[in-house]
Formats: sequence, structure tokens, C-alpha cells
Amino acid sequence: MTRLEKYQQDRHLFKDGQVVFFQGKYPLSRLIRFITNSKYSHVGIIGRWGGRVLCLEAVSGGLRAHPLSELMAHYKGGIEVRDVVDQLYDPAAAVKWMIDHLGTRY
Repeated sequence: MTRLEKYQQDRHLFKDGQVVFFQGKYPLSRLIRFITNSKYSHVGIIGRWGGRVLCLEAVSGGLRAHPLSELMAHYKGGIEVRDVVDQLYDPAAAVKWMIDHLGTRY
């Protein structure tokens, strides 16, 4: 089963605020993984919006919302989705903040 087929099968299980971990294979991603001594190069969070499952992430151009299905189909590298287990974490607030700041450059 491909990653996209697995996504389509499990799409209904994705929830606002889950964290998406990326294991990039591009040179910059490999450098980030090396410097941070991590198997992950960056993260995003799941946000459901208008029936879509989006990955809200900060990339070099700023904050963006990208359909998770497209990332599952085309991202070069590993992707893992995990729940956050922390009583202080408010998934709805995290998603709202990301949506409110889409397009913001940093």
C-alpha cells in the first residue's frame, strides 16, 4: 500500500492539532537533521478546514497550508503523524493561530 493509499484509508482519523514530522531528503533538510541530531527536518500541524485535511507549516516562504493528501503523494522523504500528549497543548488554539498567520514571513 502506498503512503497516499494509507492516507486515504485513514483520512477520517486525522485530528486538528496532530503533529506532522517530516524526514526530508534534500540537502538543507539533511543539514537540519545533522545539526539538530534529529531524524526529523521540520514539523507541521494538522488543521481541518472546509472539509480538507491540511498541514499547516512554516517553510522558507512563511506560514502555509498545504493539503496533507498532496504531501503524502509527493513529499520526498518520510512523514509521520502523531498525537500531542500534553495537558497544556490546546489543538484548537494552535490551529487557529496558524490559520490567522498564514502567509506571514519570518
